[in-house]
Amino acid sequence: MKTEKFLQTPQAFLLLAAGAMALLMWGTTLFAGWGLIDDHEIVWLIGEGDHLPLDHFRAALSRTEIASDASFPRYRPVYFGLRLVEAMIWGKNSHGWYLLRAAIGVSFALSLALLISNFGWSLGRSLGVLVLLIGGGYWSDIFARAGPSEVYAVLGLAISFFAVHALYQAPRFELNLAQSVALALGLVLVIGSKENLLIFMVIPVLILGAVWFAHTRVAVWPIFFLPLALGVWIVWTLFHRLSVSGTDIYANSVSVSDRLSNFLVAVKIPFLWAWIASWLFVFIFRRSQALAQGSSFLGTWRTAIYCNVGLFVIFLFQITAYGGSWPLSTIDRYLFPGVLCVQLGALLLLQQVIRQPLISNERTILRKAAISLCLITFISVSTVGSKFPLLSNVKESVKLVHSTRELQQKYESLVSDLKNDPARMLVVDSHDVWDSEPIESLVRFLRSDGVRNKVVLRVSYRPEEFTPESLEWSLAKDKSNIEKNGVGEFSANIGSYSNCIAVGMSGDPSVCEKGFKIWPYR
Repeated sequence: MKTEKFLQTPQAFLLLAAGAMALLMWGTTLFAGWGLIDDHEIVWLIGEGDHLPLDHFRAALSRTEIASDASFPRYRPVYFGLRLVEAMIWGKNSHGWYLLRAAIGVSFALSLALLISNFGWSLGRSLGVLVLLIGGGYWSDIFARAGPSEVYAVLGLAISFFAVHALYQAPRFELNLAQSVALALGLVLVIGSKENLLIFMVIPVLILGAVWFAHTRVAVWPIFFLPLALGVWIVWTLFHRLSVSGTDIYANSVSVSDRLSNFLVAVKIPFLWAWIASWLFVFIFRRSQALAQGSSFLGTWRTAIYCNVGLFVIFLFQITAYGGSWPLSTIDRYLFPGVLCVQLGALLLLQQVIRQPLISNERTILRKAAISLCLITFISVSTVGSKFPLLSNVKESVKLVHSTRELQQKYESLVSDLKNDPARMLVVDSHDVWDSEPIESLVRFLRSDGVRNKVVLRVSYRPEEFTPESLEWSLAKDKSNIEKNGVGEFSANIGSYSNCIAVGMSGDPSVCEKGFKIWPYR
């Protein structure tokens, strides 16, 4: 198709709309600076220079959870590998980091637009679906910060969706060379980015199974051993680390009995039951259609069944991965990819009902009920964490720019004050047990900028205020130990605050003549 004619097609308009929406939501982040959550790891790995030198790549990697002797109960090789590559390219230039994330956001929006275009829906309906898919509030927690590992997984899904779209255009299920490489690469990025995404290992297993048992043609099928081998390697490493610690990174038990009991959480998830009800109604509808037409019961619905089962498995795995706290009580970005699975599953079921009406009566009550349930499932889960799709993301991006600029002004003032008086002590005044990461983050930023002043911690909480052995208890115990004895970059706090400057965490500083609140930003 010539370019002029393509630009006049609904698909072209859908792609342009997807790109425009993504830029509207994430374009503003290009003007943002560093934050105190996750971003500190970037400057910590780089050190005092502006960029990570190539010859320091291996040494930097050895300081992370990827090190062979590390015991940290996590293992994300792709995440840290790509993070260090970005550290070499962008260095401490936050704008470069956000530029890539905006580009990933645009790519993901385009890949979803292409998938939707294969459904054969009207432009208006396709646009509505696209807005709800990419406008969910949880996306802000992924793209409106430089640190989260989920962004690399989103890139992997975008590459995979491009390959699936190309497969849609093929006359038969036959993965050519480009599609095979793209899909395998996408799966590598997803599987290696975070532990809750290891479940995507089932995809290369299914593809290899289709090659061996169904004789499906895949141009370079051995390439799918790559994401599978990566997943096995990560699982094996995590098994050894978790067997020693007994708990995951969130302090949740990793015993089989405790993990299985987490599935009871599923009973409390409303849109899960809406999704299952949608399956049931579409199943009844498809069965009635087959009887009316005298056709095969499965027919073209076979693909929708397989895809929904796969999406359902990924969805349930998120409950196990997050120790039963998902999705009712969790951080917004952790909703990915579970919410997206429900959305895509509902859309696949909806497509089957819309494009295959009953011959006897296209407007049967059964058909209307099936369509309504699929729509209710899709729309209800699409508004999780966001009342106003797109607009909430725009608001968060603008908020990011303002908050990081405010942080930068306070931070630069602090650096100047400390460098001008190397004998002045910094007092970090913490009022909340959850200040742990901002505390560590601030010190890492200071050290990476060459600030060598003495730093002490002052806390207003104690371990006995929390349930013994809980995560809060553990954090409070750790901070109390740092305050009393000094650990790492912190010196022991002996209660002398003569020549000092204080920063407040979750409250105003209560010591030193000079000081200001630095966390939260506002």
